[in-house]
Amino acid sequence: MKNDPPITYKLYRVLWSIVHFVLVGFAVIAVAIWFIHNNEGVHLVMSIWGRIMDIQRTVANAIPFPWDRHWKL
Repeated sequence: MKNDPPITYKLYRVLWSIVHFVLVGFAVIAVAIWFIHNNEGVHLVMSIWGRIMDIQRTVANAIPFPWDRHWKL
């Protein structure tokens, strides 16, 4: 009795690994092209950064510090 997997299984695994590598490569290239084209990526990053800064300002101003009142009198 043999414990090794059959050769067809090994061939299937190698072929699937190659196909998967090619698909992931195409996806990375497609995202990179989209990111560069017409500055879409820059707009996306700047939009996300602006929303993060808005959230940060909202959270920072949500609870007034007790010592802030004395300085504004």
